[in-house]
Amino acid sequence: MPRKLLSKIPYCILALFLVPLTGNAKNQVIGNAYDGESGQYLYSEYHSCTSSKLECLVDYRDPSGQLIVSKKLNYTAGLTQPTLIMKDYRTGKDTIINSEYREGLVVDAGFDNFVRSQWDTLTTGDTVKFLFLVAGFDEPLKMRASLDRSRSCNAEQLCLEIVLDSWLLRFLADPIALAYSLDSKRLLRYQGLSNIRDENNKSMIVDIHYDYERLFPMAENVSQQESPRYSF
Repeated sequence: MPRKLLSKIPYCILALFLVPLTGNAKNQVIGNAYDGESGQYLYSEYHSCTSSKLECLVDYRDPSGQLIVSKKLNYTAGLTQPTLIMKDYRTGKDTIINSEYREGLVVDAGFDNFVRSQWDTLTTGDTVKFLFLVAGFDEPLKMRASLDRSRSCNAEQLCLEIVLDSWLLRFLADPIALAYSLDSKRLLRYQGLSNIRDENNKSMIVDIHYDYERLFPMAENVSQQESPRYSF
């Protein structure tokens, strides 16, 4: 399917909202993103959270280590509905979500917490429908999560597929595939569209692997010269 068509599907934002909060003792996670077809290394995500896990910072860096995007999240209002400020340093564009709490709504990185809140339902094979608010949209999208039965899954993992809850739009792009650890409930792998664009400003199909063992300087130190200090 042509990528110019795939890039129009709103759930490409999913690649940026999966912030695995169940990290190591220092609440840090590194995600390495590779091209879904060639396997070429594309960029890395550096996630770090406070001890309460209510405030998180994510830095996205290219292969040279250059900061390209940063995102700050605040979960005080609800674990599935964080406020968000994201900055793309290549374009200078800021994206903000600061919505009021709304029952049943999932916002951006709150999806990772939402998966764990629905763990028993998903592991038994039932489908979970939810409203998802993405940056740049005034109204939430209707989506669904279910077991990924289209591919083999490691016995120690929970494999999910995420699609728009519209039979028409589901014909326009492949599902997003996620793999969680059944033991720790950590996100291990993401396969699908990214809204981190390449040097030609085109959408990328990525395969992201998350590492919970390798540590890095805390986000306040990593980004204090480059990332803006936001407050909500």
